[in-house]
Amino acid sequence: MISISTRTSPAGDVSTASSKREAEIRPESPASGRAIVDVGIPTLGTSPYLVEAIESVFAQTHQEWRLVISENSPGLEPVRDALAPFLTDPRVQHVTTGSIIGRAQNFTNVIRLGNAPYHGLLHDDDCWGPEFLERRVDFLEKHRRCGFVFSNYTVIDETSHAIARTNLKLAEGVQLSSVLFPLLYRRMFIGVPSVLVRRSAYEAIGASYKDLFFADNEMWLKLAANFDAGYLRVSDAYYRFHDLQDSSDRTQLAKESLAVLDAVDDLSVPRRLRSAVRAETYTWCAFDAIERGDRREALKHLTCAARTGSLSLCRPGVAGRLLAGLIAVTLGARGRRAVINTRDRRWRSRRQRGISFAAEVVPVDADASALPGSQMHGNPS
Repeated sequence: MISISTRTSPAGDVSTASSKREAEIRPESPASGRAIVDVGIPTLGTSPYLVEAIESVFAQTHQEWRLVISENSPGLEPVRDALAPFLTDPRVQHVTTGSIIGRAQNFTNVIRLGNAPYHGLLHDDDCWGPEFLERRVDFLEKHRRCGFVFSNYTVIDETSHAIARTNLKLAEGVQLSSVLFPLLYRRMFIGVPSVLVRRSAYEAIGASYKDLFFADNEMWLKLAANFDAGYLRVSDAYYRFHDLQDSSDRTQLAKESLAVLDAVDDLSVPRRLRSAVRAETYTWCAFDAIERGDRREALKHLTCAARTGSLSLCRPGVAGRLLAGLIAVTLGARGRRAVINTRDRRWRSRRQRGISFAAEVVPVDADASALPGSQMHGNPS
């Protein structure tokens, strides 16, 4: 695990170094005129939720922030018009990439454009509750060895009504890297909008997102492999579940998860855990291929699963899924229909409840389903 020592130069540059000492960041007062938190909102096209995301930053009880909205385009007039009221605040900056770049590069840009001790990445369709920054800054100031802090999150729909909340089975407080990392490697349960990262932790691992569909998963794994983290038992981050999301094609998600495992292959993972997780992911890839009607691809993934996770085959669940995949391939079109029907039922159930594919959630009561807001419905102020 990396320990870091951080200092802020007069010019505002943050330098990091590997060390056995705990990370030390001097608290900055509002009078210093400098932000404590850099917030980055990467955006592409004309997101109907961008203004709501920005308003949630303005509504923070912790006001020592600086906001960069990085528009992944030469600059669209509707976006400029939507941002105009916010740009009168000197803490807000709107930048454009000039041409369309990769999503991961835009994520990286919003990190590197700042120099505050902490950084929050907020997607243009998500938002935060008013005490989001205050809680996380307070935690990281008190726990200097933690590289980042996360929480449960609330799932909201297109109309900003809460439909579910994650319910992580963790004890609130510091999560040791040696405990948290294996849990995340097996099943990613950290939601992007719930995280605040110590800048020096980002810098220590390169502060660069890789060009992956699940780029955030790879980043959280790298951070968790090198730093202790904090967990807050609150649901003050809002993850929006809607039809415009890229993840609507379920038959590609396993392949993208496998790409994350490949990207973190250099991390120290217990051999048994690595084999088990890869075997389960290969099996998932096989069912995706069956649904697409690609029998040869399905058999290839099932073979990889059996070879990779030979020790895991002693577990009934893993062996059962592998056997089900082989039966479905053998049955041909009839097996494919059975797989699609089963997955359709599960998919509809998940979408109706707004379930992310990684975290346990509990439904929200109908009488308390709207985001907190004082000016308009769905404005988390």
